[in-house]
Amino acid sequence: MRTLVSKASFGQAKYEPIRSVIYLPREEKFEVEFDSGDYALLSHQEMRQANHLPKEHAPIDSIWIDAETRSGFFVRYADKTTAEASWELILELPPDASSHLAPVK
Repeated sequence: MRTLVSKASFGQAKYEPIRSVIYLPREEKFEVEFDSGDYALLSHQEMRQANHLPKEHAPIDSIWIDAETRSGFFVRYADKTTAEASWELILELPPDASSHLAPVK
């Protein structure tokens, strides 16, 4: 049975290898399945923001998983730009302002 995993607090998620990734165009989300059979959803907008890509971007050309570590996936767009999503982006909430370390002097 598949379970939708909710995002953990920043720094609290545990690594799990990615089994598969599919893009759901109607929802504009990536469905990421892990070895345990659990899955998570990552919005296309969140991925574009993390990779500093504009809101409106070229159509998706291909998606592939990092073959060596299975710790993330890549998206290539029709204009040949590439975006990356690590397992942390998929499974963790972003840090809040209070969790940042003080600047080094």
